[in-house]
Amino acid sequence: KNAAGPRQVHVTGGHGNTRCAQIGGQCTIILEPGQGLRELKTAIRKTFGKYDYHKLSRLTLASTGAEVKKDQLVDGCTVVCHYTYAPGDASAFGGSRRRGFGRFGGFGRRGARDDLFLYAMMRGML
Repeated sequence: KNAAGPRQVHVTGGHGNTRCAQIGGQCTIILEPGQGLRELKTAIRKTFGKYDYHKLSRLTLASTGAEVKKDQLVDGCTVVCHYTYAPGDASAFGGSRRRGFGRFGGFGRRGARDDLFLYAMMRGML
């Protein structure tokens, strides 16, 4: 099979938004000459949409189950999508964010009066 010309790659096991449910998690993507795995994964994401809290981790060949390499993307091959759990940006919830300097989050910011009061109380000044 000619890898130099456009190739049709059949994709199964796709997950995503409502459009993915409409097409049944399967599609055919045409790769132009010079395009490889990166372009295939990008096209899969665009076709199936966002799969909440998951990311497309790897592609395997349907025939052998081996992970796909660029030279195996020949015309008519079938690949299977595999996803892994991706919780997102944990720092967006504020749990890992550092608030300034010092023991109590720093003075001179919002809530600084409370921090100053707590510090004075612990030192026995009040």
